[in-house]
Amino acid sequence: MYPRSVDVRGISEAGRWVRRWTQRPDAAVRLLCFPWAGGAAAAFRSWAAGLPPSVDVCAVEYPGRAAREEEAPLESVAALARGCAAEVGALLDRPFVVLGYSLGALVAFEWLRALQAAGGPSPHHLVVCARRAPHLGASHPPLHLLPDAALAEAVSRRFGAIPELLLREPELLARFLAPLRADLRAVETYAWAPGPPLQAPLLALGGTRDDDVGAGDLQAWDRHTAGPFHAGQVEAGHFFLESPRLRAALLERLVP
Repeated sequence: MYPRSVDVRGISEAGRWVRRWTQRPDAAVRLLCFPWAGGAAAAFRSWAAGLPPSVDVCAVEYPGRAAREEEAPLESVAALARGCAAEVGALLDRPFVVLGYSLGALVAFEWLRALQAAGGPSPHHLVVCARRAPHLGASHPPLHLLPDAALAEAVSRRFGAIPELLLREPELLARFLAPLRADLRAVETYAWAPGPPLQAPLLALGGTRDDDVGAGDLQAWDRHTAGPFHAGQVEAGHFFLESPRLRAALLERLVP
């Protein structure tokens, strides 16, 4: 449980920051998922149905998208970590595993650092995907300052992350780019501050064809945990959420 010194009052199943698609009150472990830049909680919906009933899948929903589209997106990793802390913290009544994907890896990392500093519980495992270690500098010039058309082209070329339908519909594209730009700003202006390493075991995974995150970038996460560490690569680009290897690695770690 969260320590008494951490305020989690007013948290309910109808909160803004956490989405879940199944009710599993007797689940042995929770999987807490933090999406990538421009991503939404719904990306993890299939996992709720595909993982065993012993796993309660919960995903963070950042402001500015999906059901929170009318809210202004946040533009820093620190603000995202602070914003989700109370609702996510209310879910720590059983063993939990944390998955952070790209931007989500940094948000999860900073949330866990704050949780650890407050005397909170450690995750059974932290899994970070498609993200350089926090202390490493940016691997490319900033994208968040580009005009819409140039931003869409750069993101499509580098990550293949914008559906063709959006590229053909300027109004839909503008709605998609607003939270994406804020998320990219959060990543590209992030500055790691030295502090104690996490006590949790840590797995860092990346794609072999991801030009922004290499094997050395993944191995560099080693310095951010005092627990067991492993780094590996998946035969993929930046996105490998549905990779059988990722799912197998998670299932291996979703054991209290």
